[in-house]
Amino acid sequence: MSNEDLRVLLVECSDQDAENILAKLAPAGYALRPTRVWDEAGMRRALTSATFDVILCSDDRDSFGGLPALSLLRRLDLDIPFLLLARELKEETVIRTLQAGVDDYILKGSLNRLAPSIEHNLHQARIRRNYRSAQTALQESQARMHAFIADLPGMAYQIQMDAKGNVSFPYVSEGCQPLLVIEAQDLTAEPGLFERMLHPDDAVGYRASMLHSAEHLTFWNWEGRLHTPPDNEIKWINLRCSPRRVEQGVLWEGIMLNVTQSKLNAAELASSKQ
Repeated sequence: MSNEDLRVLLVECSDQDAENILAKLAPAGYALRPTRVWDEAGMRRALTSATFDVILCSDDRDSFGGLPALSLLRRLDLDIPFLLLARELKEETVIRTLQAGVDDYILKGSLNRLAPSIEHNLHQARIRRNYRSAQTALQESQARMHAFIADLPGMAYQIQMDAKGNVSFPYVSEGCQPLLVIEAQDLTAEPGLFERMLHPDDAVGYRASMLHSAEHLTFWNWEGRLHTPPDNEIKWINLRCSPRRVEQGVLWEGIMLNVTQSKLNAAELASSKQ
């Protein structure tokens, strides 16, 4: 056991039982910081004004505690290990309380399991906190990435090719609609839409550059023309993406840009020099 502080909320109306419980924890090496309450109002005040590591709650029939105390904890939306201490061990009661979410059920007359149970449940609580922190960090990272992608001038995407040469788009950003004039979900649902949009003079080069990148895992940089709906308007696009091998084949991640204006500008400049 450790010498760390242990902030205990003890829900117990019996002076003798409270003394026995705290005495049993003393050899465990914790620096105990107990707060004792014996009714619902006291428990609510304690939980809303202080932070606790564990709740040790009596399950005696003649006093507040047990499942009503657990219900109060749930209503306050707090994740604190909750251990029930009872004078009697009845199988149906143990099953009912554990199903309700109690972390452990311990006999007051046999408290040898109390310290190990606290240690175990503190560890489980740390795991849950770390998981929630990781989930929050992931959600914040995803939100930042989504905002970044939404501000890109083109379309961010993933394109995947399996061993048989079948192509799919696992991810397509919202930039798909202004660039390709089709919805992102339509392209992910029907990947063949993209190759059908390719200009006939550029389709062979597109496929050849993809296969070369897949074979050698080299950066894929391709420029070519597309016919976009509804009027078959020609757009020049530039796609740039990095490949990596995955279980399903090769996956590229990158960005696709509209370079039509730069192509027109270059053509106009070349024409003016003639």
